[in-house]
Amino acid sequence: MKSGQMEVKEYGFFAHNVWREAADNRFFEVHEPYSGKIFARVAAGSRADARVAVDAAANAFAEWAATTPAEKARLFLKASEIVKRRRSEIAETLARETGSTISFATFQQDLVAATLQQVADWVYLPKGEVLETNAPGSHSIGVRRPLGVVASFTPWNGANVMSSNHPSSLRSQQELCSQRSRRKPGSLRG
Repeated sequence: MKSGQMEVKEYGFFAHNVWREAADNRFFEVHEPYSGKIFARVAAGSRADARVAVDAAANAFAEWAATTPAEKARLFLKASEIVKRRRSEIAETLARETGSTISFATFQQDLVAATLQQVADWVYLPKGEVLETNAPGSHSIGVRRPLGVVASFTPWNGANVMSSNHPSSLRSQQELCSQRSRRKPGSLRG
């Protein structure tokens, strides 16, 4: 590697508690929007890879649904602390990948951390509603429970903000599989 060149990193996807390569070992190249230089190679997930991720989330679902509010809050707060600790690193990666400014990429990391902190508080909110009935003097209670896996496909320029900001899935503490789009303005060139 020549002096001044940055190493091109390769990234896989995370499922079943391990980092994985795509099933067919294919990658797609991520180019810096301003320079056009290759910034990273990312696992080109296929339908089979999506199935692995969804199955992993589905397998973890029962355990997550049974997790106490205190443990869920601890995990969301830990995730928030990781984002805060790695704020500069993530912001630099995001800026290089999307062409955003460092200040906007940093703002996004602050928003992700704040959202995770908010979700940690949500675990103690009521999980249902008192409903009117047709029987005089009586009410029903509707209780919200996690139903299963939520798949999320996010745009290229806001993937981690949007992945952390799915209030409906996080509020009900669903399992979430997220995939950002490979298509970005620079990738639409011929």
